[in-house]
Amino acid sequence: TGSGSAHCDGAPAGRNTSDFTALLAKHAGTYPRSASVEFIVQDDVGSVTWAWQRACLHGWHCDGDTDLLLQLAWPVHLPLLGTQVKDANAGNISTPFRDIRGPTTAVVGNSWQLNYSLFPDVGLAAPRPANAQLHKALLDALNGPGGALWNGSKPDSEFDVPANYQRGV
Repeated sequence: TGSGSAHCDGAPAGRNTSDFTALLAKHAGTYPRSASVEFIVQDDVGSVTWAWQRACLHGWHCDGDTDLLLQLAWPVHLPLLGTQVKDANAGNISTPFRDIRGPTTAVVGNSWQLNYSLFPDVGLAAPRPANAQLHKALLDALNGPGGALWNGSKPDSEFDVPANYQRGV
């Protein structure tokens, strides 16, 4: 039915009233209306900076720190966040939202910088070698009937894995 004691227990001041609820109420009037993305690679670090332009819901008073966006950083984001964003949000609370890696963290701000460590050499080798007994089958799949699928004469963008491999048959 969509309702249950986990969501309604003690409403309106029950166990679901939290610091997160107060933070949500403070920033509820501000929403992102567009974004810009900037990519920079320096040495072995790739940085992606997201900057959101904001708007305020009609009837809300959005200025000062209430004009900042409240967003959720999933556990996969946290180690990638730039120092400035991490420091500004270090004391922020966990939220009631979770994935298999853990709870999200509330992040207040109008931009994020995510920093990715890049491999020194990406290369084309697989992380594990293919079983030697399967080499012929792999080459046959890549070459296709009569070498028609990929024989070095077409760009990679025109290569496609045979249909039986796509279907997993």
